[in-house]
Amino acid sequence: MLNIEEYLKKQQIYEKHREILLVLNNFLKQHKEKLKIQISKNERAYQIWNDEKILDNSLCKSIIKWNNLEKTLNYYLTPEPFFDYIHTKKEEMNILVIENKDTWYTMRKILNETHEEFYLHGLEIDGLLYGEGNKITKLNALEEYEKQVIQRKCQFIYWGDLDYTGIEMFQKVVTQNANSNIKLFSTIYEKMIDKKTINQLGKIKNKQKSNIKLTLFLNFFTEEYQKKIKQILSEKRYIPQEIINAEEIKKEV
Repeated sequence: MLNIEEYLKKQQIYEKHREILLVLNNFLKQHKEKLKIQISKNERAYQIWNDEKILDNSLCKSIIKWNNLEKTLNYYLTPEPFFDYIHTKKEEMNILVIENKDTWYTMRKILNETHEEFYLHGLEIDGLLYGEGNKITKLNALEEYEKQVIQRKCQFIYWGDLDYTGIEMFQKVVTQNANSNIKLFSTIYEKMIDKKTINQLGKIKNKQKSNIKLTLFLNFFTEEYQKKIKQILSEKRYIPQEIINAEEIKKEV
């Protein structure tokens, strides 16, 4: 199973690989049958080398690649866990992705008190996912969550702050998860906009990147709301997600 022929041609590479390679060689001789059962990457690393982090080591990676053993070691990568709450498990699920902790906790509390199907502004919600800042924008974060954690077909619906940072975060989530079904919870953004006049809205306090393209976000709204959103941003104002509080949510379910 090892690339002996190439090692014989390039003995300096064998010398470099030797310490890690001999342990692997011994495992393949004595415990090859263990590879039939898929386990996590760190679990496999510890099983072979008694070092759960060694498969992250650049030298070990080169050894695996040199010997073409990526698939043979039969391990899976574990997605970074999110704070989630599943209200109803179905074959196809609506998962509401929430940007801020307070709103996530409020929604979780309300769902936890409900023993029936839960609807908010006509949207059935089966589960909640807390975005944890930029954690949600990591490459394939939602795809891995759907395939490896929920193991159901998911429709993700995003809800966050109405400011440059919140919009950019949503657009990153979409582009970083090309194979996931992601929509914007546009009806609740409209409720956020309708709650106050533009002069009542606070000014953006922190410096935000304002030269972002808004097209992907704005496409979820009518022309009327697109104009309102552009005006809010042009005046450097914002609407926090927390404008829709527990009392408001309970009125709309």
